[in-house]
Amino acid sequence: VDVSGQSIGISANVVVNLVDNTTSAYIDTSFINDAANPGGAVKVRAHQDTHIISGGGTLAAGGAGLGATVDADILTSSTYAYITDSNTVTRTTVYAGAGGVEVNALTREYVKTVSVGASIGTYLALAGAASGVKIATTAEAYINEANVTSGGALRVLANDRAEIDFFDGTIAGSAFVGGGGSVAVGLISNITRAFMTGAVTTASGQTQVRADSVEYIPTLVGTASAGGIAGIAGAVSVMEIGTNTAAYIGTGTRTSQVTATGGDVLVQANDTTTVNDKAGALSVSLLA
Repeated sequence: VDVSGQSIGISANVVVNLVDNTTSAYIDTSFINDAANPGGAVKVRAHQDTHIISGGGTLAAGGAGLGATVDADILTSSTYAYITDSNTVTRTTVYAGAGGVEVNALTREYVKTVSVGASIGTYLALAGAASGVKIATTAEAYINEANVTSGGALRVLANDRAEIDFFDGTIAGSAFVGGGGSVAVGLISNITRAFMTGAVTTASGQTQVRADSVEYIPTLVGTASAGGIAGIAGAVSVMEIGTNTAAYIGTGTRTSQVTATGGDVLVQANDTTTVNDKAGALSVSLLA
């Protein structure tokens, strides 16, 4: 915060958060249990959870008051849970008892950004607030080139939820000219995949290959300005969501063979996107 009683008061605040992480859980080129001793359950789980709460504010005052706040957040992550065989010679082989086999990649991304600015000037008051958030993550769960036998269910699950909350606002007031602007920009480009390729599986229960993703963005962007001669106000909100959600059974170095002796085979992909966008601007002038 910078408040100046001189002819010009200038205040600026810039916040930048960068997150990049990788989380993996896997079985590779291994033998887990055997037909005579299948054990209980085999679970391969990779979970990633990132929360960012970020914000900034400015206050500028003087004969001319100039204030600006910028908040930028970039979150990238890769989360993998898998059973595979790197050499495809001996083949990774997994046996599980009634507890079944679960391969699960789960990711959660939450970003809350608050940017506010206020400016008061005798002759001129300008205030700006801007937030930009990018989320680009990958969540994959898969069985590749492996033999899996389950005495219960067989589940390959990938699940992602991304949420961005925007709160941006400015207030500017001057006896002559007051101007303010607020901008929010959000981008989500996540990949969520569950699949089996080159896999030979047998399950006594249901075989499930499922990918689920959710994107949720609520925004509140507002600007108010007042000037004796001119009041100028603007609010802009831009959101772009481009995700890839897929579930499938396919061919690797060999054709997949999937057998469910006591249940169904379910291959399912779901994606849900919700944007609740609210933006507004108010300007007041005695002459314009």
